[in-house]
Amino acid sequence: MPECVGCGFCCLVKNCPLRAKPPVPGEPCPSLLWNRRELRFTCAQAVERGALLHIGVGCGIPTNPSRILMEHIRADMKKGGPCA
Repeated sequence: MPECVGCGFCCLVKNCPLRAKPPVPGEPCPSLLWNRRELRFTCAQAVERGALLHIGVGCGIPTNPSRILMEHIRADMKKGGPCA
């Protein structure tokens, strides 16, 4: 499987058993946080329970548009571009 890039796509399309409240349509999960040091989204709820959801084991959808966008954002930020 491809490496997880922390794009948050899985959090948008899956019903998360760690979520404290039901999702609000059109709003991101409040536990989905941007990690500036690692240039990726991380789940505050999954620090200890990430294995339950297979978080970080790799996105199985290489054509996932969120993954592709995140790869471009991370590359830009590493170069000090406008996303930094």
